Amino acid sequence: MKKKKKNHNEENKNRVSVLQKLKRVFASSERPQKAKQQRPKTYAFRKFGALIFWLIFAFMFLVVAVSITSDSTSSEAKETEINVEVNPSTKPEAIQFAKDFIKNYFTWSNSSEGWEERANRLSGFIAEGLEEQAGLIKESVVWDAIYNNSVIKRMEEIDSNSVHMTFQVSAEMSREVEKKVEEKKEGKDEKKEEVEGTQIETETVPIVKYFVVPLTYNGSTYGVNELPYVTSIEEKTDVEKQSDANLSTEKDSKKVVNIKNFLDTFFASYAEDEKDRLGYILTDKENPNGMNGTMHFVEVKEAEVYKGKTKDENLVITKVTFEDPELNTQLNSVFHLIVTKEKDRYVVSNINAEKINN
Repeated sequence: MKKKKKNHNEENKNRVSVLQKLKRVFASSERPQKAKQQRPKTYAFRKFGALIFWLIFAFMFLVVAVSITSDSTSSEAKETEINVEVNPSTKPEAIQFAKDFIKNYFTWSNSSEGWEERANRLSGFIAEGLEEQAGLIKESVVWDAIYNNSVIKRMEEIDSNSVHMTFQVSAEMSREVEKKVEEKKEGKDEKKEEVEGTQIETETVPIVKYFVVPLTYNGSTYGVNELPYVTSIEEKTDVEKQSDANLSTEKDSKKVVNIKNFLDTFFASYAEDEKDRLGYILTDKENPNGMNGTMHFVEVKEAEVYKGKTKDENLVITKVTFEDPELNTQLNSVFHLIVTKEKDRYVVSNINAEKINN
């Protein structure tokens, strides 16, 4: 009996232990998984703000980098521009220096005092070591000289500080000469007889020379560093007369006659009328003024009428004669006009149409 009870108790214990194990298994399987950590909404905003900050920072860095690069490039360009120096011997003050030298060069008196005085004047212009008379051989001179004027014609750069300037120089040479003259003197019988005599007269000769002045600049002063010399220049131009080959002649003969008749009216007004009155037939806003009475209209000598850009517009090339009312001298002038028909009348809409022609 006791043995049965003991077995029964052991079975109950085993059942309890098994049940406890099953409960633990089910409890562990039903335990909820650890939930993900919930972050506040401000965290996302902070992240977004940081992203924006770095984007703005990168953009600003890029702008600053580009700005610095462009500034350095522009500063380099400015330095380059500044470094492009003009030859100091081509400046206006250098030209004036050369003209002052020429004035003293072409002024002398053919005497020992005159040559000494000329040498003193030239010493302020010529470099040390050059002849005191700057190449002029005084022993060969029989004339006095007076400078008139000089005009620069050409400039040739020799190096960065030196130049050869060519001037057209005008001067007047003079000297005293003995000339034979016939004089009447009383003879022994109180009759006047013609005899030969002499008298002193001043002979003058104007000269024009092309004169080259070698000039240099040493950093502080200008100076003639070589002997000047005479040259020649071919001043005849090789520019050709403006061609009208690309223009189309107006074929409407009635229009051509009307325009030519209008030119007489226009140029009479252009020569003598004031701006307000002239404005009725001159509508060129860039050139609204005429001669305002300083010249008188004489005639239209020539007029060629060409087609314009529109049917109401014509290009007119005309030669017109004017007269100076004070001197009574006449001169011819050539005009390139745009004549435009506005309603039933003609006006000049451009009085300087050469650029349109070109």
